[in-house]
Amino acid sequence: MSGGGDRYEEIGSALARDFDEASSFTEAAAKLLETVGEGLGWDIGCVWRLDPSTNVLHFVLSWHKHGAPVSELEKMSARVTFSPGVGLPGRVLSTREPAWITDVETDRSFPRVSAAAVEGIRGAFGVPILAGREFLGVIEFFSHHVRERDDELLRVMASTGSELGLLMARGSDEPEKA
Repeated sequence: MSGGGDRYEEIGSALARDFDEASSFTEAAAKLLETVGEGLGWDIGCVWRLDPSTNVLHFVLSWHKHGAPVSELEKMSARVTFSPGVGLPGRVLSTREPAWITDVETDRSFPRVSAAAVEGIRGAFGVPILAGREFLGVIEFFSHHVRERDDELLRVMASTGSELGLLMARGSDEPEKA
């Protein structure tokens, strides 16, 4: 699925405004999840923050479609951490590159597959949050549909992750405790 150019540009413009108006990293991340999720048809989004002392990703916050209850995937995410190479967030941490999962049911490195199955989650992607070369965290999104890799979306979201990373690096708020 590609060819979302104009739509991606609209989302990018909305996110730039959201980031300018946000008073903290957490507020900007929440707006990012909602804007991308609602605007591009993703069902759940999560943000992870790296603890540099342990090199482990910790859950910060999640978003789900308006009117939907908090999902099992979100509940499980709030209880776990990810090391490099483990799960989608850990894959992004280890490569420092965007990652795409067409169908989580067939992915061998997706430890939250049981929670995803309960929710009917199939497609997913994750992108790094970077401030320059410094890795700060991961943004991930999930869909109820199998989704083919969309390189244009990954490129746009990687750029967005860098913008969020600059805000995060300014230290506008402390990490949220799960």
